[in-house]
Amino acid sequence: MRRKATIRAVYDELNGGNNANGKKNNRTMKTTKRTLKSVPAAVPTRGRKVRLQFRAPDAKRVCVAGTFNNWKPDAAPMQPQADGLWSIELALPPGTYEYRFVVDGCGWCSDPNATDSVLNPFGDYNAVLRVAATT
Repeated sequence: MRRKATIRAVYDELNGGNNANGKKNNRTMKTTKRTLKSVPAAVPTRGRKVRLQFRAPDAKRVCVAGTFNNWKPDAAPMQPQADGLWSIELALPPGTYEYRFVVDGCGWCSDPNATDSVLNPFGDYNAVLRVAATT
């Protein structure tokens, strides 16, 4: 339960204090040492740019496919980082998007770090990414 609460706190903090329902979160957040071992699914960097990260140490190629690129599995290749981490920075207009990671061209993977997901027509889950308008 602690992990879920910590993920929610990080999500709330990244979304300007708004919770997943878009309502203002009135609780005071203290700056604490982050206890999560996993990598956040989507970390807004500035404005409408979003960084997605996925850990696949044995992969030769990882891409992200979603509603933002018509689910084309090769349209957004991710860059390998240290220790099997893959990342990509996308510039997306405000809106709600679904996505999945594509490993080595054939394995469609759900994002294990996503804060929200939705059942897809194939019986698996797509991660949901909400990009807020800049103010």
